[in-house]
Amino acid sequence: MTEAEPDGRWRVGENQSDPPSLKERAAEMPQDEEQIRKIAHKIWEDVGQPIDQAKLHWEMAEKELEEAEAAKKTADPPKESDTLPVLKSPPLV
Repeated sequence: MTEAEPDGRWRVGENQSDPPSLKERAAEMPQDEEQIRKIAHKIWEDVGQPIDQAKLHWEMAEKELEEAEAAKKTADPPKESDTLPVLKSPPLV
């Protein structure tokens, strides 16, 4: 078991809970935040993994996600040929 030091590091201790795993923290994140995290990580990798630009990458990812969601909302509605016809049966008497 572990417990946090005052400086944020974890050390072995008794009757303490383990720090949350990455999967546990991700499960607690709102869906948009998880998507932003993934996009920001991809941006970070694409630009050579610099150490001091996390905030910039996060903001870029937020903007990218907002633009993608806006594009979905303004996309053309499906054409009739793209949807299945609704069959209407005569009323039962």
